[in-house]
Amino acid sequence: MLNILSVNEDEQQIEPMLQALRSKMNIKVVHADTAKFALERVGFQEIDAVIVAENLPDSSGKEFIKSLTKTNPFIPCAMISSLSHDDFHEYTEGLGVLMQLPEKPGSKEAVELLDKLAEIEKIMVGE
Repeated sequence: MLNILSVNEDEQQIEPMLQALRSKMNIKVVHADTAKFALERVGFQEIDAVIVAENLPDSSGKEFIKSLTKTNPFIPCAMISSLSHDDFHEYTEGLGVLMQLPEKPGSKEAVELLDKLAEIEKIMVGE
């Protein structure tokens, strides 16, 4: 079972992507609407990947990822951002963000995320 944490105050913004993920076998999507609650979830629940909004009620997405990395540096993160590709890369440099998502990600981005997670899994098991 793959557990994906969506950290977003407005889950409707990414509902098409979440629906695409939920439609797959062995994927469970859980939600947190604040950085604080998300970090608590990571502390008591196995989380395999995180999708985080650019801005949260109590933090920026970037600050959340920094905090998450201190707690568990091995959880891959995708971040929703309106920045250009180059600006996003510069903004998140050094954080190990897996991928940038558009403001309204859909099933295409869900597939891309799952492909990237599968690549990581291959590396981790040494294939």
